[in-house]
Amino acid sequence: MDDMIFWANTKTALQDALKGIQTQMEQLSLILKPAQLNQCRFGLPVLGYRVYPDQQVRLGKRAKRRFIKQTEDLDQAYAAGLLSEDSYQRRLQSLTAFTTHAQARAFRQKVLTASWHFDRF
Repeated sequence: MDDMIFWANTKTALQDALKGIQTQMEQLSLILKPAQLNQCRFGLPVLGYRVYPDQQVRLGKRAKRRFIKQTEDLDQAYAAGLLSEDSYQRRLQSLTAFTTHAQARAFRQKVLTASWHFDRF
């Protein structure tokens, strides 16, 4: 079974929800992993993003570093003539697509504007 995430304003509300879920799982003869109750002010890391209870989704630190490095590597490969313009654009679009799911417009613009490729097109 996949992981489940519940947000609540109080620990008691989460514990009550957990009891109900445990009861339902027992009726289905399923076993839950041990529950983890944590504060969420720093968000929850999920697949390169950081998710917050107010439905904000931001890029994680590692994802930001990876985006910067991959953009730089892509620019260098294009400058060295290893990529065609079409291939370069498709790969760059793929890189930026990942960032569009997060609130990362300013970060994305900063990285892409600092990149030399905008002067070329």
